[in-house]
Amino acid sequence: MNSAVEVVPFTSPGADPPGLLLERVLVAELLQDGTDAAMKTFVEKISEVLSSVHRNTSEKVSDRSRETLLQEALEHVIDGTDGRVRLVNGYRKKLLGAIKRSLVYTEQLVNRIPGTIEITRNNFVSNQYVNAFFTNPRELKTTFEQSSELAEFFGNRGDGKHDVGWALLCMQKQEKTVFGVDLQSGEMRREVQQTAVSFFDQHIYSPAPSETELRNELKSCMFEGLITNALGHIVERRTRRGHLETERGILHGRLRHVDEESKPVIRERLDKVGRQLNELGLTTPQACLDEVEKVFSRPENYIRLRNISMKLDKMGIKIEQDSTQPSNELELAEVEIEREKPRVVVLARLQPESFHFRGH
Repeated sequence: MNSAVEVVPFTSPGADPPGLLLERVLVAELLQDGTDAAMKTFVEKISEVLSSVHRNTSEKVSDRSRETLLQEALEHVIDGTDGRVRLVNGYRKKLLGAIKRSLVYTEQLVNRIPGTIEITRNNFVSNQYVNAFFTNPRELKTTFEQSSELAEFFGNRGDGKHDVGWALLCMQKQEKTVFGVDLQSGEMRREVQQTAVSFFDQHIYSPAPSETELRNELKSCMFEGLITNALGHIVERRTRRGHLETERGILHGRLRHVDEESKPVIRERLDKVGRQLNELGLTTPQACLDEVEKVFSRPENYIRLRNISMKLDKMGIKIEQDSTQPSNELELAEVEIEREKPRVVVLARLQPESFHFRGH
């Protein structure tokens, strides 16, 4: 491998969560429709919590206010999973530490994403990141100009606040083995095994008026992703129990209509289903609390980030880190949601004059 990879140091093992596409974490649907104002308020509150929890002290947030904000974050988690958790004595005490850990963890992840990349319609050749991410200027132009979120963001410029903007550029990275020509020890050699790197499925999310606000929205969206995972665990638990109970009912019905020779096989299966139901237990408020606590106490099992350094030539071929030949030197952040393909996340700085946005 020619790339240097650094993994965020959270490596505790955990149970497999349900699948969740990165887009579900990042997409601005969390800030749309009737929940727009409420969600933006939550983003602002979570940002305050993150700031104060990470530093333990804050000039802007008193200890009492910080604890109030943490309690609000906790109640937001319960609202997004199962409200019956509130029936369990001591639920706040059990969840508060896990919520705090997840808030700090999401901040650590986002802080590891490299700084802003300036993207314009005309810097495909001059900017090594833009040159690596897009195959040609047309693809660059299309990706940004067809974004409805950017069109809306830059289309509302009557207040003069959006002469510049920041947004998330997310894409998949693919590496594959190819055979090509390479200069080795002064000799041109053919059929040399190489690694070609390409980027595809580019999407734009969450336009914001500053890099700080963009990072805050990303932190909040990752936190929302943990809520989605916890809810998924609870739903999976209920669904699995429902299937087992349905199977048990079918087996009891068959038992009444088969001959004596076939009954031992059905009874054996009934015993197995009964044991599975006993192991699974009922989806009680306590069980739901346990599922939520499991996710938020080990957020690293559900969202991960890798910092990747790599060098690519102009054809997208990976070259050695110590090579002196002309190359695009990239520092990337790759975010992965459990069971889903990782995506490179880039903070892009944009000026509306550089593109012709729809409706702008």
